[in-house]
Amino acid sequence: MNALTSGWVETAKMSVFLPDDRMAISTALRIYGPVDPCEAKVVRIKNTQMLERFWISESLCVVIRADTELQRKLEIVGEPREMQFDVLGGLASFGTKN
Repeated sequence: MNALTSGWVETAKMSVFLPDDRMAISTALRIYGPVDPCEAKVVRIKNTQMLERFWISESLCVVIRADTELQRKLEIVGEPREMQFDVLGGLASFGTKN
């Protein structure tokens, strides 16, 4: 708890555990530094062996659209939307669309 309160989770003697995905994501954004969650650059991957398709934050969409080199490497296939959580705070699973 002290590591989370201080924002220095790397000093914890054991892994940090939070009750659900919603709390884990909001805590990570808070600990990352003074960043507006709307401006955070976030990438969500299914796993490290499936990197053909992943979700990125709206702020990263802006970066990609402004950089022609990135546009040659990445294709944005959908419009930005909010992360979806279930009633228990778990992050909704990856769908087959966008």
